[in-house]
Amino acid sequence: MRPPTPRRATGGDLRCLSVTPPRLLGGVIALVVAVIGGTPRVAHAETSFALTWRSESTGAPPCVTDKAVREAVEAALGRSPFTDRGNADIVLEGSERRVGTRYQARVTQRDRTGAELGSRDLDADSCPALRRMTTVVVTLFVEPGQGSEPDKDEVDRPAAPPPMTPPASRATLGGPSTEPVPPRARVHARRPPDEREPPARLYVGLGGGAAVGLLPGPSASIRGVARLELGRSGASFDWSLGYSLPQTVVDARVRATFSAVDQQLRACAALARAPATRLDACGGVFFGAIIPDARGISDIDGSAESLFGPTASLGLRVAQRPGLHVELGFAVPKRHRSPNYVARSGEVRTLYTTGAVIGLASLTGTIPFF
Repeated sequence: MRPPTPRRATGGDLRCLSVTPPRLLGGVIALVVAVIGGTPRVAHAETSFALTWRSESTGAPPCVTDKAVREAVEAALGRSPFTDRGNADIVLEGSERRVGTRYQARVTQRDRTGAELGSRDLDADSCPALRRMTTVVVTLFVEPGQGSEPDKDEVDRPAAPPPMTPPASRATLGGPSTEPVPPRARVHARRPPDEREPPARLYVGLGGGAAVGLLPGPSASIRGVARLELGRSGASFDWSLGYSLPQTVVDARVRATFSAVDQQLRACAALARAPATRLDACGGVFFGAIIPDARGISDIDGSAESLFGPTASLGLRVAQRPGLHVELGFAVPKRHRSPNYVARSGEVRTLYTTGAVIGLASLTGTIPFF
């Protein structure tokens, strides 16, 4: 028997043309996967930082060092984001200075071209507090929102620095970056809770003073003072006590010696304040007494004569620990005092008269009591 002759496929029989061999289909799928899987991906490079620190105070060792800050930040982040300045994407520049008894610093971040991207000003009562605040600020610059986040009451961050975009040459491996440079950010740091100004502070001290119109001539006095300042309100209250050194009056054959004591109780308001200085306007009451020493003069009244009236002054405080206070003021006594005696001729003679306005000045040094 002759084997059957193969038939040629016609338009009505397409089954043999529509079947794709399984091996060919698997190869096509593998090729597509290989092409897709081999597409280059953009890899972002990690931003690198450099840190420098300098002290602007001459004659004193720096409070903060770049080595100590780097070690603290690395411990907080669990990694080292720092490199040398020549290879860094962002440079953090820190500077510190001593202003009176306070420590101030500024941390500035710049890109590779030197353009400023952001800064923070720091102000602290002590060197350890400044080191802690610097560590927090540098950590936030390196990795915003990560690492050792401060308490919300420790650092005020309404405009925290945005994440830094590295330069185009180092931003990606697949091509230059088209992301804009972030705007400048300036954030002011508060003191940590343990370094913030207490609600009230009491200062005590000693010093000297001068007065015109209290004794027969310009007089000098020894003074003690206690001053209570109410935190950041600018209000304060003080009490002072003074003893004016004796003065002698000679009239004919009569000699009389006079001294005085006084105390002042006042309320003050700050007209201007800075970290190391403060200008106050004060007002209150003045209490005083003239003390005569009239031994050997039987006709003079030897009892003390009191003075009372309002007082006002302007005071300048320089520094705090210890502080130096300079004040100029006046008192207006309600009554004048005129110590007198009866001469042998029977005439009543006046030794001197207190002034209608008593000029006052003082210079005192104070230390914080609490």
